[in-house]
Amino acid sequence: MSRSQRMLAGTALLTAAALLFPVSGRPAFPGANGPIAFVSDRDGNAEIYSVDPAGGDPHRLTANLVSDIDPAVSPDGAKVAFTRGLDIWVMNADGSGQAAITGVEGPDSAPAWSPDGTRLVFVSNRNVPGGATTGPELWVMNADGSGVRQLTQTAPGSSLAPAWSPAGDRIAFHSNLDAGAPMSFALGSGPS
Repeated sequence: MSRSQRMLAGTALLTAAALLFPVSGRPAFPGANGPIAFVSDRDGNAEIYSVDPAGGDPHRLTANLVSDIDPAVSPDGAKVAFTRGLDIWVMNADGSGQAAITGVEGPDSAPAWSPDGTRLVFVSNRNVPGGATTGPELWVMNADGSGVRQLTQTAPGSSLAPAWSPAGDRIAFHSNLDAGAPMSFALGSGPS
């Protein structure tokens, strides 16, 4: 399947998901010196907006035909990571400098910044040799998209909704692998 066919299939999947799961408008917490980022479909498509924590009129950061969701403001407030289509993107807090930092490896979503702003954890269903996929698992990468590595291996379950600990040494996440048991990942040691 060509990249354009995968993008069309992904767009169809995202459109179907948007119909089944309407945009929640879940905001991203501001960095120490930054805006609150949120998703709204007020202009007919899921786009990312920001607003000053003190209030005021929202500022539209993205404008395109593909849904932009999952905004995460960097700890210093200078950048916003987000999901566009099936990839993780990063932009400046004013909406400029939008660039994809993941690509055709698989559908990626739900980025979350490390407390020091140098890394992102995200959810991915990446391709593996033989044509299979990893299932929704957690991956981590440098803020520029380099150094990607898989953190969890919860198949046949899934790993979702990652959140860094304040010290940046653990990642909490949702998993349906072991119902009722909270899970976290200590960086450098494996799931615990």
